[in-house]
Amino acid sequence: MEAWAQLVCTTDTETPPTELNKDKFTIGRAGGNDIFLAGNKLVSGVHCYIERDASGKVWLYDSSTNGTLLNMTHKLTKGECRQLQHGDEFHVVYKKNNEELNIGYLYQDLQELAREEQEELEGTEEYHHNPNPDATLVDDELNMADSPESKKRPHPSDETTAEPTLKKHKSGDPPTTNTTPPATPALDKDQGEEKKIEETAEKDGEKEEGKSEGKAAAEEKSKAEKDAPDEADAMGETLVCIICQEILHDCISLQPCMHSFCSGCYSEWMDRSNECPSCRLKVDRINKNHIVNNLVEAYLKEHPDRKRPEEDIQELDAKNKITRDMLYPKNKRPREEEESSEYSDEDEYDPSPAVVTHVPAPVAGALFGLGNPFFGTARPPKTVCRQCAEFKEPAVGPGLFGGIQTAITVVKNLVTGAAEGATAEGDKPGSSGAPAAAADGAGPSTGEDGDRPDPDVKVMPTPPQFTCAINQNHILCACCMQPMPDRRAQRVHNPAIPAQQCSICYRAYCHAYWGCRNANCLGCLGKFKDMNFGKKCLPNLILDNTSESTIFKDYLEANNISVRDVLKEGLAKLESGQYKCFDQMRGVVDGETYFCYMCGLRNFKDLAYQYRKDIPKENLPEAVQRRSDCYWGKNCRTQRNKPHHAANFNHVCDQTRKT
Repeated sequence: MEAWAQLVCTTDTETPPTELNKDKFTIGRAGGNDIFLAGNKLVSGVHCYIERDASGKVWLYDSSTNGTLLNMTHKLTKGECRQLQHGDEFHVVYKKNNEELNIGYLYQDLQELAREEQEELEGTEEYHHNPNPDATLVDDELNMADSPESKKRPHPSDETTAEPTLKKHKSGDPPTTNTTPPATPALDKDQGEEKKIEETAEKDGEKEEGKSEGKAAAEEKSKAEKDAPDEADAMGETLVCIICQEILHDCISLQPCMHSFCSGCYSEWMDRSNECPSCRLKVDRINKNHIVNNLVEAYLKEHPDRKRPEEDIQELDAKNKITRDMLYPKNKRPREEEESSEYSDEDEYDPSPAVVTHVPAPVAGALFGLGNPFFGTARPPKTVCRQCAEFKEPAVGPGLFGGIQTAITVVKNLVTGAAEGATAEGDKPGSSGAPAAAADGAGPSTGEDGDRPDPDVKVMPTPPQFTCAINQNHILCACCMQPMPDRRAQRVHNPAIPAQQCSICYRAYCHAYWGCRNANCLGCLGKFKDMNFGKKCLPNLILDNTSESTIFKDYLEANNISVRDVLKEGLAKLESGQYKCFDQMRGVVDGETYFCYMCGLRNFKDLAYQYRKDIPKENLPEAVQRRSDCYWGKNCRTQRNKPHHAANFNHVCDQTRKT
């Protein structure tokens, strides 16, 4: 079929015109369209199509989500159509604030286009058209006379009475007179005719110049009026909603970007996104724009033809979902915003009478002393430790909760020791049943067999004799958070001073110096050989594997072996080179090395693993002997988070599978 029309892209001048050579012509983002607009998500799969019916009329149909804009005045929605005329312009995408995304086309009927071109050719007159070749060529600039004043001749009556004129002469020569001869009548007649001709030419030239100047001024005026923008139309363009491309109705503005839309239009958008339709900035709040609403009302009074139909207004009001709670949130009403704008939400005042603010003790005590804030800043309190001269032993203990826990632990040990002593004496014939006294920090209590110390009882060391100087520096224990004198520099020259920091992590602890008073502490710092790990370390002692740790714990209880026995034997083999531990790479590790509880436990786990590995299989339960070794051995990570795998496979072995 021959081409009957063409589409000229108005937004991309480099694209050649597209010919329409079939009755239905489609435009869209899908691959099968006649005009394929790939990569633009604002264009639908089949956005619109042009169809020519049997009578020869051409129609533009819209089948898109965002619509098609025709002649910048009417927006076609999905399923709507309009007849196309020669010279109509339609936009598939039109965004006023982002012209780079716009896609527009100009529809041209080829028959009408050919007719316009023929009319232009017929109405054009060539410049060199000359029907009479013998005619004289007119040139206004040829034979132009000088101005009348320069060519003015003296009147004959004046010449007759003219006085003689003296000529310049050289020095020494006598002056000569020059008398003008009288003019003849014939000469005067010729001069009069020349003068009339010159005056007539001058008047004609002035008339022609005036006509040309008036014509140019009229052309400039008409051009200026044509190019001058219509102020009313410019105002109307600013009052257009970019969603519906119509005059704003019930305008709202978004914060913080302050873009404005119809309430009904934005309500539909609000269901899909919480971002601004124009700039994609996250919307924090919605406000009514009363200023724009007043401008729209005034504009429509002057231009009633731009007023929207009543059906559109009713439809927008029905779509409006913006409630008063959205415009004025409940947490802050408009009046409260003005009154409390200088305060943040976190600083809200709570008028509850149960909350009483007390003056801090240092400020209240220093009100009339040297630390009075009216006469200077308050001084920080002096650090006082147990070896300071002004130290006073607290009645309950170091801190309210720590002292209570210490008292409960002491009473519990006394009651338990008394009950066990009474039972043991009551079983012997002739015993009086007197309870055995338990030492209060002087030494370890006895267990069930009467000759083995309880592993969970902390042994308090004897503090060294020392009194803090006035300017003594103090450090805090990382376990009980109580101060102690900093004597680490003195210990370099005097090793008899107990250690105050771990040799691995260098954190400060006080148990080796004078005994930590934390109720939950089993000895936060001490020599490796003297550390008391207690029974609480057994559930995760072997590889952090609960199954392997339980097997090892049952073995120790069955053979009456304590945690201290395992540590003692492990240190002996460590010093002999049979065992190794983790922190040997950092330096020498032996029984005299000072460890904090965490660093000591880490190295003790290495010794306990090697101790467990040396236990013969025949000394373990039969169910343990039947387990097969895990491919990953001690390096298995599944053993720590899957109890079923940890119980079914032996992990006290080396890795056999290569990574």
